[in-house]
Amino acid sequence: KNFDFSSPLYVFIFKIITLFEENFYKIAKILNLLFFLIGNIFVYKISIKVTQINYSKFLFLISSLSTYNFYSSALMPEMIFYMYFYIFIYLYFFMKNFYFKYIVCSTNIFILFLLKGTGIFILPAILLNEFFKFLKKNETPKNFFIKISIILTSFIVLFCLTKFFITKNSNFIFGSKYGSIFKQINNLAEIVYIFKIFINNYIGHLVYNFLIFGLPIFFIIKNLFLKNNKLNEIIFLPFFILILFSIFSSLNHAMHVYTDSNINLFRVTTRYYDFIIPLMLMSCFFITNSIIQIKKKRNIIIILLISLIYILIFYSQIINFRPTSVIFDSILFRGYIYNDFFFNFLVFFSLVCFLVNFIFPQKTYKVFLFLYFPIVLIISSIPISKEINTYKKPNKFDSVGIILKKHYKSLGEEPTIISDKLIGEDYRVLFFLNSPNVKIT
Repeated sequence: KNFDFSSPLYVFIFKIITLFEENFYKIAKILNLLFFLIGNIFVYKISIKVTQINYSKFLFLISSLSTYNFYSSALMPEMIFYMYFYIFIYLYFFMKNFYFKYIVCSTNIFILFLLKGTGIFILPAILLNEFFKFLKKNETPKNFFIKISIILTSFIVLFCLTKFFITKNSNFIFGSKYGSIFKQINNLAEIVYIFKIFINNYIGHLVYNFLIFGLPIFFIIKNLFLKNNKLNEIIFLPFFILILFSIFSSLNHAMHVYTDSNINLFRVTTRYYDFIIPLMLMSCFFITNSIIQIKKKRNIIIILLISLIYILIFYSQIINFRPTSVIFDSILFRGYIYNDFFFNFLVFFSLVCFLVNFIFPQKTYKVFLFLYFPIVLIISSIPISKEINTYKKPNKFDSVGIILKKHYKSLGEEPTIISDKLIGEDYRVLFFLNSPNVKIT
């Protein structure tokens, strides 16, 4: 009933896999790959409803080859969350029954929350999406109120029901392990200090998202406030998710730096929201006109702003955010930070995508999707593959785990593991000690 991390459903699945003991990791990888494949099948099913079949096939291919598939080799909830998220998206956008649709929507958000605590941020993202849909399509206030009421009521009821099988501290949004960090603030000065850390870290998220998805983000923002817009509403949701999850990621990291000054201030963790990559790519298919009209004076300011951002990026070389700590962080950014040549090349290519949009707007999505993004994937896969191969080589922590496992096995005993304040490599020891009978405190 107690969970250090707010992913009880994932922990439950994880514990079932541990029953396979020596074959545990093989089974976990097979399941992760299966989750990833099912997720991409739903990516295809979603995209085929909003774009041409050939483009949908390409999106399925590029999603399957994406560096996101790295998580299939990691014992983390990313893959099962990825799969269920796209099942949720498919049902949310394409179910017809009005009342049942929003009950299912809320239930699926709750399941995402149980798979990974950050899934709770899908809830406000959906509410924002419904709000802007209400503004843009001139829906009646009654319909809007009914939708919001169904979603919130269903979620709250399900949340309360978890009290029957999860203890009171464990279903806190961030889990008892991370959630306790947010309870250590004592005065205003500490809040100001944490806010400064947050701003410094969030700059990294802004740079990452500007370089990778700057063009579709500007396109979404431009169309977000246009009434009676004929664009498919599916393009707006990833933007809301991106905002909420990136803010959480920086805030979460700021709290960790606040409690442990040895943690890298500039670690940019995008794995919290990398699952939206296919949706961001899907939005690119709708970019058939320029995001700015050069003849309008206010748009000249936008061009100057974009130019200034690129100048600052080239000038600073974003040294503080290179490298971005560990392999799990910013998987699409690994190519950018691989070396200076690739960094300058990809930054320039990112700029070219904007220029193409300004000059040849109808060719924008082709340049972005069929040239720029595949190159980012290819270059990013190089350092990721190297790091994975490094992790595969047994180190001293693996050896300690193997020795301890043999020791306890010879004694016929099961160890009790004290899991407080473990560092990353300590978990390699625990991997070999893992057993359904091991007591973790």
